[in-house]
Amino acid sequence: MRSKTQTGLLLVLGTIALIIGWMGLYPADGTESAAVQAKKIMADPTIAKVAVLLGYGGMTAVLMGMFNITRGMVTAAGKGSSYANIVFILVAALISASIIALGLELGVTETTSVATGEILMSISIALASSIQITLGLTLALLGIGIALDKNLHIAVGVLAILTGAAFLISSFVDGVALDFVGWIGFMITSLVLGILTIRSKN
Repeated sequence: MRSKTQTGLLLVLGTIALIIGWMGLYPADGTESAAVQAKKIMADPTIAKVAVLLGYGGMTAVLMGMFNITRGMVTAAGKGSSYANIVFILVAALISASIIALGLELGVTETTSVATGEILMSISIALASSIQITLGLTLALLGIGIALDKNLHIAVGVLAILTGAAFLISSFVDGVALDFVGWIGFMITSLVLGILTIRSKN
C-alpha cells in the first residue's frame, strides 16, 4: 500500500469511525455536567465502551493521517514547511492527549463508583478543552501551510483555517453552535484531506 493511500485511509476511515462513535453511539451529551455524563456512561457501559473506542480511536487515526501529511510538508521544505513543522509537533501532542482521554473514559465505563466516575469524567472534560484549543491552532496553521505550499487544493487550506478559528473562538466564548460548527468543519476537513491525498499522484 502506498504511503499516501495509507494516510488518506487513516483520515477517511478515522473520520467515519469518530462520527459513528461520538454522534451515533456515545450515550452522554458533551454540554452536560461531568456527573451527568458519568452516570449516563455507567448506565450502559458496553455501548459506551464501543463509542469511546470508535470516537477516540477514529480521532487518533485522523491525527496520524495529519501527522503524515505535515511530515511530508516539512521534508519537502516548501513555503509552508515552517508552519507544518509546528503542526507536526502539535499533532504528536494531540495523539498522546487522545490516548490519555481514551483511557480516562474507558475507566468511567469500568468503574462501579459514581464518585470515581465523576472524577475521571471531570479530568476527561478538562483534557477535552485543552485538546480543542490545541486542535484549533493545529488546523489554522495546517491551513496556512497548505495555502502557501499549494500541495493540496487551496480550498481545503481555507476550510482548515476557518475550522481552526471556530475552535479557538468557541474555546473562549460560550456558544454551543460555534463549537458544533468547529467539529463539523473538522470532520469535513479530514474527509477532504483524505480524499485528496488518496487521489494525489505525486
